Amino acid sequence: MIEPALRFAGVGKSYGSARILEDLDLEIAEGEFFVLLGPSGCGKTTLLRMTAGLQTIDRGEIYLRGAPLSPIPPERRNIAMVFQDYALYPHMTVYGNMAFGLRRHGHDKTETDARVRRTAALLGIEPLLDRRPHQISGGQQQRVALGRAIARDPVLYLMDEPLSNLDAQVRASVRTEIKELQRRLGVTTLYVTHDQVEAMTLGDRMAVLNDGAIQQAGRPIDIYREPANEFVARFLATPRLNLLEGTLEHSNGSIVVRTPVGAFAWTQPPRSLPATAKVRVGMRPEEIKISFDVAAAGASLPIRLIETLGSQVLVFADFDGGELTVSIPADAMPHDAQRIAIVPSGSIVHVFDHAGGAALGHFVAGGEG
Repeated sequence: MIEPALRFAGVGKSYGSARILEDLDLEIAEGEFFVLLGPSGCGKTTLLRMTAGLQTIDRGEIYLRGAPLSPIPPERRNIAMVFQDYALYPHMTVYGNMAFGLRRHGHDKTETDARVRRTAALLGIEPLLDRRPHQISGGQQQRVALGRAIARDPVLYLMDEPLSNLDAQVRASVRTEIKELQRRLGVTTLYVTHDQVEAMTLGDRMAVLNDGAIQQAGRPIDIYREPANEFVARFLATPRLNLLEGTLEHSNGSIVVRTPVGAFAWTQPPRSLPATAKVRVGMRPEEIKISFDVAAAGASLPIRLIETLGSQVLVFADFDGGELTVSIPADAMPHDAQRIAIVPSGSIVHVFDHAGGAALGHFVAGGEG
């Protein structure tokens, strides 16, 4: 059996009576880029800081390459952390910032210089080595922070929302650089973010956290396609997930899911589906099929608002009791559209337990019931 690079075994953290992490179990493979995704306050940064040794563990243990981390002081863990605020020393040059940790860990001047210059070349920041942090841009500062971590040649990178202070265009560029660097270096990476785009694009695998507990872990595309519960489905939806009240009707071995915006045929429902009539139905804006040929439809919804987002258009339509958001290609939007009709066949539907929110199943609708 291959030992995971990083293992969390029943790891818990509390502040007084408040539990921040609920005895978490998780394994991360050697060389894997693993993302912790969740809202503010869910415990993801606390987990990162406990791994680095910046906070104590109340329950359980964290193992790095099979060795427990609790007895090892932070400076001896061979872990490099990249912070949200970069944490660069303002009075030092870029070279000084990158060399500081190496010197503290006992590397001589020749080895330190070689590592700094090799890393600077890798990141394309060689012309910046003599500048101070206030003389370079936010994106360049983040590359310096990454370089400081890389130069140490650790066995584990910890990254705490490192892109959150960058504007959208720079963030996308640095995100690509981080992924390419990690693949090239092959170092196990644990990355914390609240941004679903970062999680989906960066992670080999990811875990969605909420209230200190893992809601679901796996490959990003698998979690997106089959969210374990209503929270995960809502968190992995931009624009927001449409949540509708629905009922299940059994008919000749299949099920019809009826909602205020249409009926959707579930032709191969799971045998374990509970005998319940009332459910919650989730539909992502990009997974809904619509038609503007409302004359041929049995029912249609009036369009309240249209938002153009470059290549995509968001259509906001009203129904009795709520609003439905649909995302379609901009070139598919008629100029004078007033209403839309939902096309049941081909729409992707996520069905959740009405009381607890657990997923009951996911399907591509086979037609109108």
